[in-house]
Amino acid sequence: MQNFLTLILMLLLTACSSNDNIQNPVPAPDTVKVKRDIALTTSAGLMIVNMDVQEFKTTLDGVKNKNLLDVRTTDEYAAGHLVDAINIDVDANDFEKKISGLDKTLPFFVYCQGGSRSRVACKHMQQLGFTNLYNLSNGIESWKDAGFDFVK
Repeated sequence: MQNFLTLILMLLLTACSSNDNIQNPVPAPDTVKVKRDIALTTSAGLMIVNMDVQEFKTTLDGVKNKNLLDVRTTDEYAAGHLVDAINIDVDANDFEKKISGLDKTLPFFVYCQGGSRSRVACKHMQQLGFTNLYNLSNGIESWKDAGFDFVK
């Protein structure tokens, strides 16, 4: 009986640790290679990649056709934002309407103040069919702390 329970436990552990249902994400656009914190993919190949500040900047700098999206409020954006970022507030009533008009095939680099709202924005965008989403895990605060350029 003990051998049978051990066998069942081993089967359960190996089944639970399998990553067969998670696809490996495609390489970052333009063959920029970075270590990924968390990559979430679906069967349709949609991807959200959460990156630390250095990975985010390296990937952002290596991609030619991209969009940089600041999902904070207009006041937060006006107080300082990343160069070339467009501002669409994730908490605004028209967020989904505004992002629906954007090119879903381009890579989107998304950030907020600390990382929470940008994760929410990425999930909404993924549901709308955006295929390459890169989230700055710790937000613009980590960008500033790293000493990278931003618009004041």
